[in-house]
Amino acid sequence: MSMNNYNPENERFTDRLIVLVLVVPVVSFAVGCLITFLLMR
Repeated sequence: MSMNNYNPENERFTDRLIVLVLVVPVVSFAVGCLITFLLMR
């Protein structure tokens, strides 16, 4: 396995990782708000 930083596959993986890090907290926050809203009703 070569440690090439300019590997397109590695770039794609990093992009996916950034997207996950940004999306997961927003989605979990939205789901938490929705559950809270449904329970408080």
